Amino acid sequence: MGPVEAIACGTPVIVSDIPAMREILPEAERFNPTSHIDLGIKIMNFLENKKRRDFKKMRKVIREKFSLSKMVKSYIQIFEQLAKK
Repeated sequence: MGPVEAIACGTPVIVSDIPAMREILPEAERFNPTSHIDLGIKIMNFLENKKRRDFKKMRKVIREKFSLSKMVKSYIQIFEQLAKK
C-alpha cells in the first residue's frame, strides 16, 4: 500500500523527503531519508499529538485531490483527446 492509499484509509504517514513524495504529497509530513533521528522526532511529534490535527486536515485535502470522480474525469478527457487525433 502506498502513502496515498494509507492516508485515504485514515492511516497517518510520514514520507521520505524525496522529489517524488514532495510532488505527490506536498502536504505530508516529511523526514530526512538519511537521518533516523529525524524520522524518530517526526514519529514522536505525532504520537505526542503535535501533528494529529494537521493530519486530519491533510487527509481531507488528499482525499479531494485523489478522488475517484476526479480520476475518472481525467481519464475521460484523455480518451476524448486521443479520439480526436
